[in-house]
Amino acid sequence: MVRRAVQIVAVLIALVLLVIAVGYALPVEHVASRNATFRQAPEEIFGVLTDPSHFAEWRSDVTSVEVLRERVERCDASQHLALHP
Repeated sequence: MVRRAVQIVAVLIALVLLVIAVGYALPVEHVASRNATFRQAPEEIFGVLTDPSHFAEWRSDVTSVEVLRERVERCDASQHLALHP
């Protein structure tokens, strides 16, 4: 019984050390960016990107969006995603 408990604690410690090691292996200064030029006004692009009803137009993983409730400060919506194996 004690031996099994020691084994479990050892495995948990090993997992924590593995997570720490992977964290240290990740690049600290990594930055990802993308540039694009659009003909539309920034306000129009921002409106499309932040309106859930338009998500299926520009997100390939969204098949449809059902707006549940619209309010002035936010919109609650349910997104239906296409999961690709």
